[in-house]
Amino acid sequence: MQISPGELEPATGVGTARLILRPMTASDVEAMLAGAHPAEWAEDFPQPMDVDTARMLEDGGGAFDIATSFGRLAIVERGTGLVVGTIGFEGPPIDRVGELICSVCPSRRNRGYATEATTAVVDFTFSFPQITAVQASTTWDGHAAQRVLVKCGFTPLDADPDATFERGYRRERPATV
Repeated sequence: MQISPGELEPATGVGTARLILRPMTASDVEAMLAGAHPAEWAEDFPQPMDVDTARMLEDGGGAFDIATSFGRLAIVERGTGLVVGTIGFEGPPIDRVGELICSVCPSRRNRGYATEATTAVVDFTFSFPQITAVQASTTWDGHAAQRVLVKCGFTPLDADPDATFERGYRRERPATV
């Protein structure tokens, strides 16, 4: 079962102590695709994964990803106002499960931003009663991302690197939500 955009609320931002997670805008996508670098972006943002996301948004029309709560969010440092990464979902939830993706630019890694953003987005996601779980995946050698997911309550699904291209993780909806 795929959840349609009409069943979801319009995109809203999510905040943490150090970060603002705001919806990506059409101008963000256009700038990434044009190779532009607005002043409000960290010097090493966007990363190739972010540009790939922008390309997918353009190819798909972008309406779902920008216009709903299960779209992409820009990770903005409160202290500087700079965009330092993206977080969000691969698309609409399927079978009541969202597929999370996150990218933080190298100059802002090892500051806990990925953990902070992931926690905030997953907590927000579980405010939707139709969502029962969130999944994510990493490369097998993506140890930092794996630590973030485990710290955020995700359980590894795969144990054999020869059997799968990526290592999957899943976090079930808490019983208390």
